[in-house]
Amino acid sequence: MSYRRHLNTIVSIFVDGAQCEGVQGVRSAIFDHFSQHFKWVDVERPGLGEIVFNSLSNEEGADLIKPFLLEEIKEAVWDCIALRVPGLMALT
Repeated sequence: MSYRRHLNTIVSIFVDGAQCEGVQGVRSAIFDHFSQHFKWVDVERPGLGEIVFNSLSNEEGADLIKPFLLEEIKEAVWDCIALRVPGLMALT
């Protein structure tokens, strides 16, 4: 395990043609690289212009989150019986 750790150790690194050595130098070079690579870039996205989307009223929105009634579930299940494999007897 110590041999593998030795093989994975970064002793020095070249940054912009200059060699950085030592733990702090390598750590700083790597940190700077990834800080620049993953920094937040504020990009202005194109807008949608004058496009207007349809929206739901408050009553319609409330209907989307209300619980299902047992009768609605039964009706949906019984409607699926017509989609069964041919030859099976439909339940009534």
